[in-house]
Parts: sequence; structure tokens; C-alpha cells
Amino acid sequence: MEREGLKQDILNKIKSDPMLYGKIAAELRLSPTTLPKLIYDRDNRLTQRGVLRILSEHLNVGNSEDLLEMILETENNINTSVSQMQETH
Repeated sequence: MEREGLKQDILNKIKSDPMLYGKIAAELRLSPTTLPKLIYDRDNRLTQRGVLRILSEHLNVGNSEDLLEMILETENNINTSVSQMQETH
């Protein structure tokens, strides 16, 4: 099953930027300790309009679609980007 999710480099930027991390946690009304699980799972909540707006503004990205990629979900809930799968085959 495919779905849209944040690109891995965007997830890495969220993890490494305390200001961005805090803004996203606040937007989602989550405690800061909950956000790592959402990032690891590439949770759909990270693609909500408010989060994409914060990311676009903070990272100076004009089009929020540049933040997203298609993700394959397996039965074991392991997320892999379609582009990663194509690179290995």
C-alpha cells in the first residue's frame, strides 16, 4: 500500500532542529517526547496542512509537495520510500 509521507531528509531536519521540532510538536498538540515515534513511523499526522505550512516556512520551500514522497507500507508497518526501492532494483 502506498501513501504520501515526508521525505527522509525532511524528517532528519525536524530531528536536528530544536526550533522546528518544537513548532511541529505544538502544532500537533503533542508532548515533545511523543514526536520521535511519529517521525520514526512516518506518521500521517506529519503531513497535515499546518505541519506542511510550518515546514515550508521554516525551510523556505515554496511548494509543500517538495516535502513529500510516496511511501510503501508493509504488513510489519515498515515504511520504505518508493524512490529507495527503485534505487536498489
